Amino acid sequence: MGAPSNQQQNDVLVELILEVKATLESRLDCIEDFIVSLDIRLCQMNEAFSRTSGDVGAGLETLHKDMDYDGPNFHKLAPPGLNSRRYMDSLMKRANEVARKVESSRKITKEFIERLDSMVQECDKALYDRMVHKNWKRTWHPDKVSLD
Repeated sequence: MGAPSNQQQNDVLVELILEVKATLESRLDCIEDFIVSLDIRLCQMNEAFSRTSGDVGAGLETLHKDMDYDGPNFHKLAPPGLNSRRYMDSLMKRANEVARKVESSRKITKEFIERLDSMVQECDKALYDRMVHKNWKRTWHPDKVSLD
């Protein structure tokens, strides 16, 4: 038997391209689903953080400003042997540290989502550029996939 004809080689190449395309689309779908789920989680974290930090921060500030540090009830809040004003100051410091850590975590998560989104867009563009460059089908576009 002789070497395969150009048409046979082209048919094999088209099959391989379709397999690669399907694999890439599947992976892109997974990445996009992951990004959407992370984005939803980030929104939930933002809402929870806004409610919690706002309520706790405002409550602690009000408590700190309005508290009668010399009153009998305030001294019950501080552990035995600690000055009530210093104890309240330490609570405020800890609340601020937690707020900073949550904000930092929120920023890191947001940057991660943005990077993943950027990667999906780059993959989409690279696939489009490669298909156009190879003249496989000039009608192909990331939003309208067709190789027939």
